[in-house]
This record gives sequence, C-alpha cells and structure tokens, in this order.
Amino acid sequence: MTKITQLPIASTISDTGVFVILDQGITRQLPWQTLKAGGLRGNTGTQGIQGPIGPRGPTGTVTTIQIGIVTATTTASVVASASTVSTNVTILNFGIPIGPKGDTGTYVLQAATTSSLGGVIIGNTLLIGNDGTLNVPATPVATTASTGVVKAGEGISIAGDGTISATTATQYYLPTATNVILGGVKIGAGVNVTDGVISVTTGAFALQTATNVILGGVKIGANISISALGVISVATPYVLPNASTSTVGGVKIGENLTTATDGTIRVSSLIGTAITGTTLASNITATNITSLGTLTSLIVAGKTTIGQTLEVIAKTINTASGTVLHDCTSGTIFLHTGPGGNWTANFTNVDTTPNVVISVALLITQGSTPYIPNVVQVNNAGFVINWQSGVTPTGNANKKDLVNFTLISIGFGNYTVLGSLASYG
Repeated sequence: MTKITQLPIASTISDTGVFVILDQGITRQLPWQTLKAGGLRGNTGTQGIQGPIGPRGPTGTVTTIQIGIVTATTTASVVASASTVSTNVTILNFGIPIGPKGDTGTYVLQAATTSSLGGVIIGNTLLIGNDGTLNVPATPVATTASTGVVKAGEGISIAGDGTISATTATQYYLPTATNVILGGVKIGAGVNVTDGVISVTTGAFALQTATNVILGGVKIGANISISALGVISVATPYVLPNASTSTVGGVKIGENLTTATDGTIRVSSLIGTAITGTTLASNITATNITSLGTLTSLIVAGKTTIGQTLEVIAKTINTASGTVLHDCTSGTIFLHTGPGGNWTANFTNVDTTPNVVISVALLITQGSTPYIPNVVQVNNAGFVINWQSGVTPTGNANKKDLVNFTLISIGFGNYTVLGSLASYG
C-alpha cells in the first residue's frame, strides 16, 4: 500500500495496488482504477455566469435529398450517392429485404353483374380480339333469305319496346298501269287469269291489216324476206334506174333548179345572168331569191343592204352545268333556263376562216341564284375571256341576262374572245 504523498513526482500509477488518500479529513483507500479515472468526484458547484455569444459561423450549403433506386435485397440498406446532375443533391438508394413467399392461394373469379366486376362468357353475338377487345359484330341487313336489321318504311311504326305496327293513317292505293307507270290492270275481253297466270283466249284476237295510219300485220312481198326471228331484209337490193324520155327513174337537181321537201322541182326565180357553178352573177335583178334547199354559206363582197333579218335560235338548254356544247352549225343564238352552276360554254363547228368576227349570244333566264358561262372553248380549245371593262360579271337573280361573246378569228384556229353581260327585267 502506498500513500499518494509517498509517490514520486511524475510517477506512473500502475495497474495494481491500493492507494491511501485523505478525503475531507478521512483517510480512504482507493483502488488504482478509481485513481486512474480521476479520483473521487466532488459535489457539483454553482453554475457560473453565461458567457457571451460567439461569432456566427458561415452559411452552409443547402443539400436536397432524392429517393434513388429501391431494390429487393436480402438485408435492409441505405446507400447515399452524389448526383451526376447537381452537386447539391444527395441520392439515397434503398435496399428492402424480401420476405418469405407465402402459400399459394386459390382464386375464384366471380360472375359479373350489373353492380360488381367479374368474369363473363362471350356469347354468339359478340367477338373478342387477341388483345382482349370486345366487339359487337355488324348486324347484317335483312333479306328474303336471311334475318337481319330493317328500317321502318312508309306506313310502318316502331314502339319504344321494339313492337312493329302498321299505321292506319296511310292507306296504299294501287295506281292504274300505263305505258310508263307500273300498276294494276283490269282483265279485258279475250284475256283470262287463273292462279295469277294471264293467258289469251284462243281466237279472240284478230290482227288487223296495216295501213299508213294503222299498226297491223303485213305480208312479205317480192324482193323481201323475213327470218324466224322476225327480221325483215331486202332479198335483192333495188337499183333505181336513171330517168329518160321513155323510162321512169331518178334524176339529179341541176343548175337553175330547186327541190322542195315534198319533191317538187322548181326553176330558180332569177332575172339576169344565170348561176355560174356555185357563184351568183355580178349583176342580178330579182324581187325574191329563195333557197328551197339548205343554203350552207353565202359570201358577199362589198356593200350589202338588208331591210330585215331573221336569226335562228340554235338551241334551248336547261339547267346548264359543267361543260355544255353549243353547236353553231345552224345558228349562234342560244337560250338558257335555270342554269345549275357556272359552266363552260364550248362553241363547236365555228368557222376557222382567219380575219373574221363571229358573234354568239346566250339569253339566260336566271333563278334565285344566278350563274354565267365563265369559261369559253372554241372547237374544244380553251380561250381567255376578255370581259367588258376588265370585270367578270356575276349575273342577276330572277332576271334575264344577255351574255354576248365576240370571237375574233386571228388564224390557225386561234381566237380573241370578248365578253359582255347586260341584264333585263
């Protein structure tokens, strides 16, 4: 046993032994562990005065924590890693241990109802695709050989519960049959109907002889043959002989002669020099020059004085639309009623002689929506319309519009087309 006072200065307390100390006037023996720990602890003294607040430290960096990858592992773990996007983001990756697998249960799919979700069976009127899509097939239209959907027609009504009924408000009346209307007929004399089969009474019909006003039967005469199918043909073609002073036959109409539609031959009423070929003489005096045939062309060189002229209306055209042909063979005046839209006026058989002017007039009776010929073709080739004052007209509702086109032939089938519109009524 060693006293504390007996310890030399700067001595080291060993791990063994007991030491004697004086504690508040009492001698105590302390083991080395107590001395090594600091000796006996005295009573807590009175708290001293609070010292001054120290200086504020620097502001730290704000760090954001994000949840990273969560994986199933055998043990729980949390691993922090720095973000590759931002230096102030810390990513925590969690490892969650997997529990033991439970026993396999038995699942019973309940049947679906109007209030609960469940399984269904695909019926005959439903289809299901490979992706589980449920489809209702298109219902076929009913025919005489198969069932299907129908629409309620005239005289048929369908109630809210699907009941089909025939309405009594509409009554069907069978129309009387005519040559253009399908309908009912009466059985006349010489005709019988048995079980819906119509037959002619033997000997009741007598074929009457055909005349120039009565349709009837004819006999096959000389040089005429008829086949088993009823086809009539000339057995030996007839050749009309030339007329002579002793033979009746055909003639040609020569110079200074004309023929009427009834075959009457007349001498042309010309006084002066006769016609030479197809050109009239340079000096003709006559009170009336009439072409009994069709005068297809008349060219007069020099001054022409005419008291009155009559122009032929070439054609009347209803509800024009699209491309409409205007044949100028017999005239250049055309009447239009109720056009169905703006149309292309194609003037055909127009003279191609160069350096001539041809006038074409279209009188249009407009409806509530007016339309005009806004495109012109001459002999199937398109040309620009140069409208009067450079403004394309629009037509006038419920009026009579007169559209005039002046076709100036500049040769080689090319035309300059001038257009104008005047409204009347």
